[in-house]
Amino acid sequence: MEYTVVFRMEGDCSRRSFMEKLTETFADDEVEILEIQSGNKLTAAGGL
Repeated sequence: MEYTVVFRMEGDCSRRSFMEKLTETFADDEVEILEIQSGNKLTAAGGL
């Protein structure tokens, strides 16, 4: 099963600090981080 999760980070969050937080949040053998995209993809796609 595959899920898409969207995160919004406030302020001047660096990619490194984001990756550290992501790893802390999903520190589980059952979760694999497949791909990371940055930017406002929802607005660009006409979403929410």
